[in-house]
Amino acid sequence: MAATNLENQLHNAQKNLLFLQQEHASTLKGLHAEIRRLQQHCTDLTYELTLKSSEQTGDGTSRINTIYLLFKYIL
Repeated sequence: MAATNLENQLHNAQKNLLFLQQEHASTLKGLHAEIRRLQQHCTDLTYELTLKSSEQTGDGTSRINTIYLLFKYIL
């Protein structure tokens, strides 16, 4: 009888562990997706800011493209 109780406890612990592992994997997947989205948003905003800055200073598009490519490479 004690062995059956221990087996049940072990089975429940394994089920709980599997559930936690699945939840952890799902959370990590969501966080990585959010990081990618935020990195892209940052890149887009940097490009937009650089474009507006260049329009005000009269610089050519080569500077904008260089900075945009640099940020794309970093991210």
